[in-house]
Amino acid sequence: MKYIVTDHAPIKAWVEGVEIEDAAMSDKQHFLKTDPDCWDAISDDRKTADFRKDDREFEVNDLLILKRGTFEGVGEGFRYCYRVITHIVRGPAFGIPEGYAMLSLKPVSRV
Repeated sequence: MKYIVTDHAPIKAWVEGVEIEDAAMSDKQHFLKTDPDCWDAISDDRKTADFRKDDREFEVNDLLILKRGTFEGVGEGFRYCYRVITHIVRGPAFGIPEGYAMLSLKPVSRV
């Protein structure tokens, strides 16, 4: 399936027209700020899971658009990587605090 990011206003402002191909992807997108150290590890596939506050109703096959940058909004500019959620463990399972989740991620292809 060819997936074009266009239908969520904040995402549209940043990455409109990016085409992503992934057969299992849902229509749900999450635009998330990511600390530069974590973003670097995710973008080069050294980190395949991400610990997040579970406040966005994450589901398997949702698209994550991860924006690299400091949380103060300053730095060398923003870069993006795209991941699909493949598995979710929500707290309080396995010692994860209530209200948080561990998201397993896989890369998606841009076309």
